[in-house]
Amino acid sequence: LRVGGIVRNPKGERLSFTRRKGNKQTLLDGETDQALPDSALEPYLGNLTEDVFFARFGLDHPRLQAGGKAIADG
Repeated sequence: LRVGGIVRNPKGERLSFTRRKGNKQTLLDGETDQALPDSALEPYLGNLTEDVFFARFGLDHPRLQAGGKAIADG
């Protein structure tokens, strides 16, 4: 399983990356498929913390169930 994206920082610099399933070296350069340090994303995330990210974009099992129920209830 791989998930990827392209991010841009305020300077206009761009990073293409993928994240693969695993325990180490899971962040990969989207162009070369070479391992990147996890810190490679920091210049692109600003002050976004893990808590803020999950509050805005996270989808856990309870939220997925609630969304499915809302759709089914129509």
